Amino acid sequence: MDKKHIKPSSDSLYSIIVNLTGSRPNPSLIVSDTKLSRSTVNDALYRSVGKTSFDVATRILKATDVSVDEVVEHLEQEIRDPKTEELKFINETDLSTLTIMGIQFSTKENFWKTRDAIMNNIYEGFYPTKRNVEESYQILERNVSSEKVINDLLDEYREN
Repeated sequence: MDKKHIKPSSDSLYSIIVNLTGSRPNPSLIVSDTKLSRSTVNDALYRSVGKTSFDVATRILKATDVSVDEVVEHLEQEIRDPKTEELKFINETDLSTLTIMGIQFSTKENFWKTRDAIMNNIYEGFYPTKRNVEESYQILERNVSSEKVINDLLDEYREN
């Protein structure tokens, strides 16, 4: 069957490239740029990206000016939804020990401030990491200013 009549899945390279670039990938140009066979390109475009060899996927992405990082970010956003993230976050909190993601707070007030702030942000598309909890800990427990935390983050970002 002709690939033009098959609807690509949302996690296919074809769909991801369209979503990220706004244009459909041209198999002929990809074959020319990558030196892959037409059948390899067509199969890779319509198959789930997770079932495509990394070498083939990266060559196709390079030919279409899409970075692997963009694809990873796109797939993470596809997988994540607020309800799932909320449940994951709740499972990483423990009121009896006042811990969030393994970080122990000294008071219920600081525990609840951090937990509630993060829970509210989950529904805005923010998905917490242990580092986010550590930053809140620094501000609430050690009285480190928000400005200092931000400057430390910027310094670390500049180093990398």
